Amino acid sequence: MADYDTLGQQVRQAWIDYRLETGDRKPSHIAPWAEISEWDREADRRIARALVTPFVRDRYRLEEEIEQQRTRIAELEREKATVRQAFADMCRQRDEAIRDETALRTWQERAGYVLLAVATARSLDAASKRNAGIVGEVALIVAETQEHARALLAGMVRE
Repeated sequence: MADYDTLGQQVRQAWIDYRLETGDRKPSHIAPWAEISEWDREADRRIARALVTPFVRDRYRLEEEIEQQRTRIAELEREKATVRQAFADMCRQRDEAIRDETALRTWQERAGYVLLAVATARSLDAASKRNAGIVGEVALIVAETQEHARALLAGMVRE
């Protein structure tokens, strides 16, 4: 917590500086901290406390908000890694799935579920540009993968 004696002394010094600037040389107005009464010292401490307290509260509130944002960013990074891993796994399975029509449908269904999950995450966290960028990347991967599957399937049907 703040050292209110030190802050009170600064309030007193500001008072003395102001009184000297205005030409006031009355001894009780320009007496240093060590020479004023405890009552006057307490008044200066309270002035300091009144000036400092809102800033201290704001600082702690901001620190809490920053920590919450850091936690949320870490959660998003974990979600990003999970989604990327899911797509990597799906892409590895894609080539095998394309050779078998039943497996292809299963793969497409799973891709649809993952895309739905990503879209849900996107709507839940639309305010996060960072997450929106990740979702955009994932959607692009899904679109490219589905297009690739369609092209391969069309080639298989023609044969």
